[in-house]
Amino acid sequence: PNDIISYRPTLFGYHEPHLENLFNAVSDTSSDFFLDIGANIGLSTILVSSRFDEIHCVEPNSLLVKILDVNIEIAGLSNKAQIHGIGLGVEDKIEKLYVPRDNFGGAFIAQNNSYDGTNDNLERDLSQYIVQDIELKEAQFWLSQLFASNSGWKNGVIKIDVEGFELPIFKAILEVLPSNMTVTIIMENFLKSLSLDDFKPETHTIQWYGFYKKKRPVKTLLFKLLGMSSYNTLVLEDYNHNVAAPHDIIVTLNPK
Repeated sequence: PNDIISYRPTLFGYHEPHLENLFNAVSDTSSDFFLDIGANIGLSTILVSSRFDEIHCVEPNSLLVKILDVNIEIAGLSNKAQIHGIGLGVEDKIEKLYVPRDNFGGAFIAQNNSYDGTNDNLERDLSQYIVQDIELKEAQFWLSQLFASNSGWKNGVIKIDVEGFELPIFKAILEVLPSNMTVTIIMENFLKSLSLDDFKPETHTIQWYGFYKKKRPVKTLLFKLLGMSSYNTLVLEDYNHNVAAPHDIIVTLNPK
């Protein structure tokens, strides 16, 4: 009851409807797999599960994995959904994960994230966090193994929501994505700006879009009174360097 991410699904029956709508639309032509990196308790996975043939959930938080497993079973997805209880990073290692007690979905590793483009060195009141050791796998190798073991995949959707580690995982995907595979990638964005010229995959064409926030002050006031985060309408547009950074970045990769 004190988890901020749980309020809206509990009260209104939805979770990030802009992403749910996008997943459903893209799945019309890309339905071989849904790769949910940062799956949390399965809110995205379960809402769009009927649209995809296979589902892979990556979630390092051992507390959430227990709930994710139950939710997948309740939703009748155990025959096509697989949970990977790891995190993805730049190398194999054991790291400390900080889990805010009021926002289980906001768990993060303290160093080298991209919340503001710099390392996060803030001092914290550790009584407000659950701290656990998690296993990180080198993203490029792990993803190459996943694609190699599913050679029949031709298209799919990848969601990356890992509290500041999105770009290293995105770069790893660009390195190992099979040359015949079409994917749409959705990343939560913490960067104020991004140089698109830094990303030029050899085997795929790349297109960039963003979900841009349109403020709704009246609804925001109501939601704040209920203890929830601000309410914004999110509009899908071409990536635009001349306006504030988008809330989510969407990339489509098509074989050349």
